[in-house]
Amino acid sequence: MTRFAYPKLRFSQQTLPRIQVAFLPSFPYLIEDSIYNRITPMSDVQEYIDQNIETFQKQLFELLRIPSVSTDSSKKSDVQEAANFLSSQLKEIGLDKVTVHKTPGHPIITAEKTLHSDRPTVLIYGHYDVQPPDPEELWDTPPFEPTVKDGRVYARGASDDKGQSFTHLKSVESYLKTGTELPVNVKFILEGEEEIGSPNLVPL
Repeated sequence: MTRFAYPKLRFSQQTLPRIQVAFLPSFPYLIEDSIYNRITPMSDVQEYIDQNIETFQKQLFELLRIPSVSTDSSKKSDVQEAANFLSSQLKEIGLDKVTVHKTPGHPIITAEKTLHSDRPTVLIYGHYDVQPPDPEELWDTPPFEPTVKDGRVYARGASDDKGQSFTHLKSVESYLKTGTELPVNVKFILEGEEEIGSPNLVPL
């Protein structure tokens, strides 16, 4: 017999009460009862998140400060910097086969942690390039200097899509760093050209 399982995590509400996060394990997946019953309780994972929430925020802000505008050729080095930042993060948390693929345009990053042949594989797609901030005079705060107001983060890419991609990365980190078994296999693909139509994603 199988069941739908919806184990969930959350960021500390005391720290960032209005930031919406979607952790990898919140996706529904079919999983055998015998496997489900072997999954480690998630208290250690939640404790790790609570203990490291400020570090997570600082790291996210570092990523948001990179003006990785894929439509602007003068920002090519910034897009590369964002790719390097994310690949370093993926390696540091313990993912396997972390690769920065060169393309005719901007890099595509892949990584994985696939340990179980009898479990589903979740593909996590995201992009680290952003739209230009023009017209900047309409911004209440600098687009590439993250600002927290009323529990919300304001910056270019905070939700589309650096924030979401980084949340998935940190959810996997919280499992791996606590020695908690991932309930599914995971693969990441993070590109730097979504805002220009992903011309090199399909060829890859």
